[in-house]
Amino acid sequence: MNVGSLLPRHARYRSEHLALVCGDTRLTYSELGSRVNRVANALLALGLRKGDKIAVVMPNCLEVLEVYWAAIQVGLVLVPLSPLLRGPALATLLTDSHSCAVITSHDLAVELD
Repeated sequence: MNVGSLLPRHARYRSEHLALVCGDTRLTYSELGSRVNRVANALLALGLRKGDKIAVVMPNCLEVLEVYWAAIQVGLVLVPLSPLLRGPALATLLTDSHSCAVITSHDLAVELD
């Protein structure tokens, strides 16, 4: 089974069914699929290709799900890292992961700089 095909398939055949509830946000499969496609296209626009590793340093939120589904759809390898990590511990994990890109939230971007 190709996990990357699950969301597009549901967006096509179950488009108006509820796919996700996150706080006050409720998304159908069609809406979630559109959001994930935008993120997938952004990842491809960065020059990332199937098999590339991307580190994800984000808190639990809707956007992290969008990034995860987009990465799966494009065929990227996810390297999930805890947003609680700081300093040398985070730097070591990022270096050792050999990630081509790091996806993070605005709040954590300062820490990654």
